[in-house]
Formats: sequence, structure tokens, C-alpha cells
Amino acid sequence: MSAATELAHPPFAHPRTRELAEFLAERRADLRAAVVEHLAVLEGRVAALLGPAVEEARALGTTESEASSVRPRLDAERIRDRSRAIEAAFRASPAGAPT
Repeated sequence: MSAATELAHPPFAHPRTRELAEFLAERRADLRAAVVEHLAVLEGRVAALLGPAVEEARALGTTESEASSVRPRLDAERIRDRSRAIEAAFRASPAGAPT
């Protein structure tokens, strides 16, 4: 049992409670790994798509001066809305994702 699970569910807890807590902790770790893998796949694909255009712009003398955050441009409500599932394309889906 992990230290975090041990603190949240002391050894005197019912065995089924401890078992469930450990299962959920493992599942969260699996899901975190899948999210990181998904982001890495997307980052590589975006870099491959934008790379030629960036190189062409650099060759034409364009300088990279913009460094502001893109966060203000994101639709935070849409990101937080869990009422509508958004499926990633197969190419962007994590290969090691839990089933």
C-alpha cells in the first residue's frame, strides 16, 4: 500500500476499503500516465505540422518576438465541461492507455 493511501486509510480500516483505496490510487496513476503520453503525442504532431512553416518564416527573416501566454485565449468553461465527451483521434490516443 502506498504511503498516501496508508495515511488516508489507516491499517485498521476494513480490508475492502483498503483494497478499493489502493485500486483507485493505481487507476489514477494509470490515467495520469495516459494524459502525459497523449500530450507528448500531440506535441510531436503539432511540431511536425508547424515545423516547415516556422522554418520558412525564419528563412524569410521573421523573428520570434511573441512570448505571451495563450491561456487567456482558451475557453476555460469548455475545457471544464464534462457533460460532452471529446474523443481524441486514434493517432493522438495514448498507446499505453488503460482499457
